[in-house]
Amino acid sequence: MAREARLLWHLRERFGQCLTASHARGSASRCWSPKCGEAIVMTRSMNGGRPAVLFLCIAALVGMCGCARSPEQRYAKFFQTGVAQLNKHDYPRATLQFKNAIQVKPKSAEAYYELGLAYLGAKDVRTAVSCLRKALELNPKYTDAELKLSELAVATRNPAELQEAEKRVRQVLENSPDNIDALDILANAEWQLGKPEEAEKLLNQAFGLFPQDLKLSVALAQIKLSKKDVAGAEAILRKVVEANPKRADAAVILGRFYAATGRLKDADGQFERALHLDPQNGGALVSLAAIHWQAGKTDNAEELYRRAAALPDAQYQAVHAIFLFRSGKRDAAIKEFEKLHKRNPSDRATRTQLIMAYEAANRGSEAEKLIAAALKKNPKDVDALLDESAIYLRNGKTGQAQTDLTTALHFQPDSAKAHYLLAAVDQAAGKPGLQKQELSQALQVNPNLLPARLQLAELLISSKGAKEARDLLNEAPPAQKNDPKVLVHLNWADLALGDRAEARKGIDRLLAANRQPEVLVQDAAVKIMERDYAGARQSLEEALQKSPENTEALSLMVQSYQAQKQLPAAVQWLREYAGQNPKSAPVQFYLGEVLLRNGDAGGARAAFAAAKMADPKLTAADLHLAQLDVRDGKLDEARKTLQALAAKKPSEGAPHLMLGDVEQQARNYPAAIEQYRKALELDENNVEALNNLAFLLAEFGKQPDEALKFAQKAEELSPDNATVADTLGWVLYRKALYTSAIPYLEQAATHEPTGLRECHLALAYLKSGEQRKGRQMLSAALQMDPSLSHSELVQEAGASQHAAK
Repeated sequence: MAREARLLWHLRERFGQCLTASHARGSASRCWSPKCGEAIVMTRSMNGGRPAVLFLCIAALVGMCGCARSPEQRYAKFFQTGVAQLNKHDYPRATLQFKNAIQVKPKSAEAYYELGLAYLGAKDVRTAVSCLRKALELNPKYTDAELKLSELAVATRNPAELQEAEKRVRQVLENSPDNIDALDILANAEWQLGKPEEAEKLLNQAFGLFPQDLKLSVALAQIKLSKKDVAGAEAILRKVVEANPKRADAAVILGRFYAATGRLKDADGQFERALHLDPQNGGALVSLAAIHWQAGKTDNAEELYRRAAALPDAQYQAVHAIFLFRSGKRDAAIKEFEKLHKRNPSDRATRTQLIMAYEAANRGSEAEKLIAAALKKNPKDVDALLDESAIYLRNGKTGQAQTDLTTALHFQPDSAKAHYLLAAVDQAAGKPGLQKQELSQALQVNPNLLPARLQLAELLISSKGAKEARDLLNEAPPAQKNDPKVLVHLNWADLALGDRAEARKGIDRLLAANRQPEVLVQDAAVKIMERDYAGARQSLEEALQKSPENTEALSLMVQSYQAQKQLPAAVQWLREYAGQNPKSAPVQFYLGEVLLRNGDAGGARAAFAAAKMADPKLTAADLHLAQLDVRDGKLDEARKTLQALAAKKPSEGAPHLMLGDVEQQARNYPAAIEQYRKALELDENNVEALNNLAFLLAEFGKQPDEALKFAQKAEELSPDNATVADTLGWVLYRKALYTSAIPYLEQAATHEPTGLRECHLALAYLKSGEQRKGRQMLSAALQMDPSLSHSELVQEAGASQHAAK
């Protein structure tokens, strides 16, 4: 049971077509003919002589008059129908048929095995494992079930599961040394266990026995690619295509290899060839559509996606709707998603896509109704909980999102998506440690969850963990190792480590395939390191031609001038570029930030106003404009802007947070307290709101107990924040807990010293009886900030010293 619990914990919704499709190979249960039920009756009656003839006559009469069939016939009918539905990827109907078969014949290992495959296709891994184990329990020598369980165990990448799977598959090979599935699974296990030579040896052995096998060729090609042997990988795939000249899926595999390596013309040729062999090949249709779309041939792409969506294979049913959505035709996409959802309400994947489309089209109320209906029908609907939490996250309601995600994990502890979304909650709360933990957990459950791997790598790179990030990216599953996103992140890790030579190789490799803007930016970063500023600017200009709103490229362009101590030239270039892109909100906004940093408040205000005109929904521009008003003492103007923004964006806490700052500056403390409370209603983990509210409640609200609660929560969320430590220490001081206050005030004054913080610490020393320390710290505070000499705090310090005498 412990092993099963571990297996279920690590397995997740990662078993798509490439995993479930493998069940068809070598499965005797797929050999049923339309007359299968009759064949069983005949076989079982032959040994009985004349009674068999009588039995056949009765069976024929039963069939002609439409009366009930025998249990064997009913089982065969259910089983045949289930297999047919499974081959069509219609997993719900297949599941129903196999369940019916099991009701007729409860001890059928074959039915439990096929039911496990149906659940696996529907991505219900937990139930699939249970069914496969039941099949093995009923028939301990059921090799297919043994291998499928081993395949799932290998997919977890958990060392203990890998080692056990390795042992079990070797036992299968002792009895069947040429079992292609066993060789393939064992090779994968050896690869995951860090034995690439053994894995390659096993795959070569299997490939020698079955040179026409597509799955083996792909695995071998992946090993070649991991060694950066692109030519070797191509040779293997070309060989298998030559060995299967009439198989469309072979041409698709080679075409996808060409597409991944940037040889789009060759890829196009292979996909066209595949469609010539099989006009209904879904893989060829969607792959060719992607190439046409990338080349700007949108009409061709749409027609190909439309053809794929019309196929009976359920995995392609949404591709046309997705294309419409990504092409900006959101209303048309929503209509298609609605039809698909109405046709099959139990398809949760389509429901999620419809919810996302509603959200993107600003039809959030319809998305919420759909989710509410699903949860009303089934409060344990994990997918609905995840969809709702994603909406909460987009609207800044991290507290509600966390509640939903905690509930989802209660019902489904092995949900990689739940951990991934919890990482977003932690990111919003400013808790990088917990964010890292949740992303790691998501990857442990589902190593194929590429967004989690990339985000964790970014987090590690930004927190001086570039080496760990590089290791994480190198540990990506074989199918992802050559993904351009992975390679781009590897380049960033190499750059962060200062390994320019390795970064240069990676950048050149990607540039040779496709001169993507982000890679051009990386190329410029290396050139700036090498002091080739002209070359860097050339790459950045190319990147900006392809992606005019790429602010990372703009930032590097400014840095290239700064490195030569030519800041005025950088600002002038940026002004001219912004002048060429007057309707680009990101460009205008970035110009405003640069001008603000360099003291040009007037220019910054004009740039933020231009950004706001280009994108009226750009909240950040409003906030910056209000901030400039506060800076200029125009509190009424700032208040007016922020109140309008709060009314327009009722789910966003930032306007309330800044309104609190405005009221605090205006010394309208009750109003400031009210605004901070509103910000916390929207995000209970907002550290700044917690901190400011705690300070005001203790200092002006005469509510030190409530203030302490908020201050402690802020410190829990941000333990290394000097401002938060100072506030917590000061709240404790106001509660007359002077000794308890000192460690927090010391932390604040040591990490980020200011006159005010040292004054707070001086008062705590004086009140706790440490007069010498208090006087020394007070003197230091006044030296750092002479304006404090007339403050009430210094007067309070003087009174404390007098009382001590």
